[in-house]
Amino acid sequence: MAKLEKEVKKYVKSYTNCDVPLWKVTVPNGSGGQIRKQGFRTELDAIEFAGKKYLEVLSSRKGLKTFRSTLLFEEYWKQWLDVKVKDSLSTASAMRYEQTLTQKISPFFGSLKVSNIEKHHLRSFISDLQSKKEKSSVVNFSVRLFKAVMKQAQIDDIAPSSGINLMPSPKHKNKKAKFWDLKQFNYFLNATTDYEMHDLWKLTLFTGLRAGEISGLKWDAVHLDSKVGLGAIEVVRSFNQKTRSMQETTKNGDRRIVPILPEAKEVLQRLYLTRNGEFVFGGKEPLDSSHFNRQLRTALNRLPREQVPIIPFHSLRHSFCSYLDSTGMNRRIVSEIMGHRDLNTTNRYSHINNQMMGNEFHRWLQSQNQQKTNKLEIVNL
Repeated sequence: MAKLEKEVKKYVKSYTNCDVPLWKVTVPNGSGGQIRKQGFRTELDAIEFAGKKYLEVLSSRKGLKTFRSTLLFEEYWKQWLDVKVKDSLSTASAMRYEQTLTQKISPFFGSLKVSNIEKHHLRSFISDLQSKKEKSSVVNFSVRLFKAVMKQAQIDDIAPSSGINLMPSPKHKNKKAKFWDLKQFNYFLNATTDYEMHDLWKLTLFTGLRAGEISGLKWDAVHLDSKVGLGAIEVVRSFNQKTRSMQETTKNGDRRIVPILPEAKEVLQRLYLTRNGEFVFGGKEPLDSSHFNRQLRTALNRLPREQVPIIPFHSLRHSFCSYLDSTGMNRRIVSEIMGHRDLNTTNRYSHINNQMMGNEFHRWLQSQNQQKTNKLEIVNL
């Protein structure tokens, strides 16, 4: 019994629900899927349930042993994707997974037995994609997706632990992020005062909210005279454009506080006086964010490119992050405001331009000259 408890303990994890500690169970069902249950009040109850289901799966595997040894990769990934779609994938992600598996991965691995796939197969697969001049991002995603399928196959005891998942995925270079400096987005705002979207653009530039967070922003989350200094926005929900539904959470699942800068406060105070619903933009219904990129590009096409380059709507968020970074604000604080779990993400959003570099060098030079002056005064004394 102790041996069984030790074996199934890896399928039991703790979580919290409204600050109440609970336990959940996720046991592989042996067919590419999982047996899940949550809400256990004690770890012992969860382990007992996991042990029972684990024994049931083990007993059923005896009759399937011969079948699994001959299971082809193409047969297995379809089972895996079917379960994955039901469990967690959005429609768009499911389509991308299926397309990559069908067009990139299955032509190479499809006819191989899952139990026979080893590291040298993956190396050959990477070489094959690179020889076809596939983009580095495509190679990287294809390899990571293949490894995810094989990881589940190992959990289901269909594939041996061959070390495939320990192999590093090929790196790919991210495109250089586009952003505006403070001078550029002030020029843009001054040039677009008569546009219907002007207030939305300005609020985005001075809060760094994502498109879905702007669409889902309600007045109950706006505190003009509390929380932090001049006020703050509680980012607690986001409108999902693909599912047309409101999510009571942000992109990464965390809620955060965004201080209201004077420029943002001016917009919010004016909009509050003319509000006609619970949403800051849209009134009674959340604003459709699917047109944000098109509306921004339309406005930018009418402005001189040398004054303000064309950027996508999401880069307004990049610009806000760069603005905070250029003021010398602690990057840990910037990360909290932006809602980044990882400081490395903030580092990617923060950009150093020539103006920032010049200002910082000028400040440094002044401090050096001041130190030299102080030393001379001490000597004279």
